[in-house]
Amino acid sequence: MDTFEAFELLAREKGYHLSIQLPEEKTTPVFCDSDRIRQVLSVLLHNAFSFCPSGSRITLSLSQQDKITSISVADNGPGIPDDRKAHLFDRFYRGDSSRQDTGHFGLGLSIAREIMDAHHGSLTVSDTPGGGSTFTLILNNYRKKP
Repeated sequence: MDTFEAFELLAREKGYHLSIQLPEEKTTPVFCDSDRIRQVLSVLLHNAFSFCPSGSRITLSLSQQDKITSISVADNGPGIPDDRKAHLFDRFYRGDSSRQDTGHFGLGLSIAREIMDAHHGSLTVSDTPGGGSTFTLILNNYRKKP
């Protein structure tokens, strides 16, 4: 994945353990605007770098089942409290007021969700087993390119 390679050096420089998990079998093509999907993944990786302490593990993974493709960005950082998850995708939402120095304006996840909506897909957040957060993009392979 191009996005993984684009972030690999930055991750090393910042002390993150960035890895990728790809299926062993060949996947079918996904009809999407690949530039916009890269933009979504970039938002998620930048957020992981901003909110996880140095030394954290961040994993980019791809899976495909039937006509559904899932791409996840999982970390073992501090996680996101359940009461904040409902607002993460709202415009200008910045969940932790003590982290105002992150350079984030509360737009990235909102834009990422809008991109996924335009693809008739979804973007969700869940807890990573053992701690942290996992953001998952779901793309339906049977749809035509947006």
